[in-house]
Amino acid sequence: KNFRNLNVELGTAKFEENKLHKDDDVDIFFLNFIKNKYGIHNILRRSEGGDNIDVWFMPYFIHKMNEISLDITIIYNYGNYIETAAGDVTNNGYGVDIKATYENHCTASLEFLYTSGEDEDDSESTTIFKTAGEHYCNGLEIFGRGTFDNFGAGWFGPEGKDNLGLMNISLSGSYPINNMMTAKAMLGYLNSSVENADGESNMGMEVDLGITCNIYEELTFDLVGASASVNEDFFGDSDSLYEVTGRFQYKF
Repeated sequence: KNFRNLNVELGTAKFEENKLHKDDDVDIFFLNFIKNKYGIHNILRRSEGGDNIDVWFMPYFIHKMNEISLDITIIYNYGNYIETAAGDVTNNGYGVDIKATYENHCTASLEFLYTSGEDEDDSESTTIFKTAGEHYCNGLEIFGRGTFDNFGAGWFGPEGKDNLGLMNISLSGSYPINNMMTAKAMLGYLNSSVENADGESNMGMEVDLGITCNIYEELTFDLVGASASVNEDFFGDSDSLYEVTGRFQYKF
C-alpha cells in the first residue's frame, strides 16, 4: 500500500510445515516501510508454538550520485527461546553492511560486513547474529556463495564458524572486454568478529577470477577460478583450497 511517498509492505510465509495437529510450524511475518532512499525491513520468525521468537530490525539508506552509489544497512536481531538446554535464553545480535559501487564502463564494488558473535560466559544471554536466510553473504566462490553457490571449508554466512560472527571485506569488479565477453574479479578477506578458543580470528583470504561469455541470445558460459588461503591456526588441519568451474546457462 502506498501512502503518499511511503510504501508499506505486509506479508507472511510458512517456512516449515510439521505435524498438522500441532502448533510446531516455522512461520515468518514481515512489515517493511520504504520511502525513496530510506527504509526499514522488519522480520519476525516464530517457531515451536511461539516458544522461539526471532526478530530482525533492518534500517537502510541508499544514496546515488552519478556513477557512485552507497548502500548502508544496520541490523539488530532480538531472540527469545524458552526452555532450552541452558534455560530461557535471550539473544541480542547486531551487524552492519556497507557497500560502495562505481558503475560506468566498468563496475567496481567495495563491501564491508560485520556481524556479532558469541563472546559472553552467560549462557542465558547471547550475542549471536542469526539469519532468517542467506541474504548477507559475499560473492566469493569458496568463502561464500558465488556464481555456482559452492561451499568450501565450512559455512561462511553471517553467523560465522561456531557462531563467532563474521568480519568480511571484499572488493569486486567487472569489465566488458567486448560485446560478448566480460571479465570479473573478486578479492575477499575474512575474520571472525570473536576469537576462537585458540585466540585466533583470521580465517583467510580468497582471490577469484572469471569470465562470462554471451554466446548467443539467452545462452551464456561462465568460467571461474578461485584460490583461498586458509588459516590453519583457525581451522586446524586445513590446506589451501582451489576451484575451477565452468557452466553453460540458458534462460528461457
